[in-house]
Order: sequence, then C-alpha cells, then structure tokens
Amino acid sequence: MGRNANYARNMLLNDSDYDDDFEIIVLLALEEERLERERASTSHRGSVPGRRFIQRDHGQGHQRIFQDYFAESLVYPLKVFRRRFRMSRSLFLHIKSNLEEKDEYFVQKRNVAGVLGLSSLQKMTAALRTLAYGVAADFTDECENWRKHCKRESQKIC
Repeated sequence: MGRNANYARNMLLNDSDYDDDFEIIVLLALEEERLERERASTSHRGSVPGRRFIQRDHGQGHQRIFQDYFAESLVYPLKVFRRRFRMSRSLFLHIKSNLEEKDEYFVQKRNVAGVLGLSSLQKMTAALRTLAYGVAADFTDECENWRKHCKRESQKIC
C-alpha cells in the first residue's frame, strides 16, 4: 500500500477529528487529477495559428508504393525491390506484419480531423531505406508527402 494510502488510513482510524483531514486529502487528490488532465491535454498542440497548412495526399503516396512494388502487375521487378530494400518482398511483408502487431506507430490511423495518415507501407519504406542506405532521412524522401518526423519516428525499429 502506498505511503499516502497508509497515511489516510491511519488518520481515519486514529484521529478523532478526521473529517477536516479527509476533506483535505480528497481536495488534494482532485487537484492532482485536474493537473494530470491539464498536462495530458497540453501534450498535443494541434494546428499552430499562423502556420500554413500543407495538403498531403497520403493515399496517393501509398498507391504509388503499392503499384511500384506490391501489385500484381509491378512497375519494378522483384530484383529491383531486393536491390532497393536489401531483402526479399516476403521478408519485408513479414517484418511489416510483426511491426504492426508490436508497435502501434506502424498502423495507419486517422488524425483528429478524420484524415488518414501514412500507411504502414509508407512508414516501413521510409524506415528501411533510411537504415539500409545509412543516409539522412531527407535523402530517402522518394515521395514529397513523407514528412520528416515520420522518418525519424519510424526508426524505432532499430
């Protein structure tokens, strides 16, 4: 049992004038909860006033990667995939599947406005190319709609 819980229990059992003390404990707990909610709500800023909104078409970026490397009629043959990603397509898909199960970051989600974010294929492609080529995230940006922070975040697989 925590120190605060022991203190509260002892006060209730041993102090004849525990109503005031109990009220103080409840008020402190409520204030702590309010502060925690306030901290949690300020951790995400949302849109920043004065900043320009950039329309990113994540869906088109996903379609491009899918058509290039994963569709039935590929733009690039499998040997090009192997050369670019330094692994077979089946291994890539196996890693992607495991990452989606183990790390929520690699699952495509909607933002607060309901717009779909980057797909798991886009995040994996950015992460693996950065790791495979050993270059800064800026240089692996094949599609202009991949954000810089996505690539840094996706390097969690290291």
